[in-house]
Amino acid sequence: MTTLARAYRDSLAAILEHSRPEAPTLCEGWNCADLAEHLYVRENDPLAAPGLLIPALAGLTQDRMSRAMDSLGYLGLVDAFSHGPKPWSPMRIPAVDRLANGVEYFVHHEDVRRAQPGWSPDVLPGEELSNELWQQLAIVAKRLSRACPSGLRLERSDVASARPIVVKPGDVIVTARGHAAELTLWVYGRAARVEFIGDPPAVEAVEKMSRAL
Repeated sequence: MTTLARAYRDSLAAILEHSRPEAPTLCEGWNCADLAEHLYVRENDPLAAPGLLIPALAGLTQDRMSRAMDSLGYLGLVDAFSHGPKPWSPMRIPAVDRLANGVEYFVHHEDVRRAQPGWSPDVLPGEELSNELWQQLAIVAKRLSRACPSGLRLERSDVASARPIVVKPGDVIVTARGHAAELTLWVYGRAARVEFIGDPPAVEAVEKMSRAL
């Protein structure tokens, strides 16, 4: 069975291969070359890993990313990413790959695609992948609870029977409604097509809140 991580590793590698290294992305401050470096070192360079989580060590990670670019070049990094991590990497474990990479690769794929003029919402290749994305979103969306100025729930518009995700309960509830893909991108602070339902002041506050995960 093709997982979200496998499908979007292939799609992300393909879109990077056909993009210029200097082309923009929706990752603030990053172009396609920066994204290729990041994707390679996060699963192939254990010395770079601490800086992905600890801001004080970000300089070390940036140095390792630059070294990777110097060694492999842009297309070399994309090719290495497309073939998967090295044999010793924990990302080789199917369960780790599924949990750590599915949403990551989907969001970064859209970071490249939606940075171009005239983008339109993408359609995930199959209901199973859309459902997998929704299941993973139910886990990560809880991180927004501290930033929420009111109650917040996410509601799928593409599958009527899907159980809503309650990000934060409250007396005042704002509902963010859209396809699983669009809601995922919104939670991650990206451009997305999402409808908000609720008291206007509460909706305005939710729209303005920080969504940096």
